[in-house]
Amino acid sequence: MRMEEVISTTATSYAGITTFPQVVAKLLGLGVESYRADLICKSSTYYMPNGAHAVAIHPPHDYIVAVEFDGPAVKAAISSIQKGKVSYVEFMHLISRAGVTNYMVYLTRKKAVYYGRSGESHMEHFPSRQE
Repeated sequence: MRMEEVISTTATSYAGITTFPQVVAKLLGLGVESYRADLICKSSTYYMPNGAHAVAIHPPHDYIVAVEFDGPAVKAAISSIQKGKVSYVEFMHLISRAGVTNYMVYLTRKKAVYYGRSGESHMEHFPSRQE
């Protein structure tokens, strides 16, 4: 089933087996148009164009979301993962320390929006060159 494949794609990302560009390609191939990662609830929800969705629970971790949103730290974390300097798990720690409560990835629009507790946000377009 496609939704089981979507969930397993999340697991490979957390395990450090796949990179963000590989995850994007896989999810697009499975028909996912967007997903939301919730750092407080520790889950991700994947959305299909037909309204179907799947929820993946994040593996246990010890990150705590900071109260204040730090835009420059969010940008630095994004840069680090784009350059392959940090794993996905490390990225989650970095953005949580930067006050990101959740983020939405719009796969078909090639952008992500990171949100803080009070509605602060940072939008990032995918790099033009993907692996």
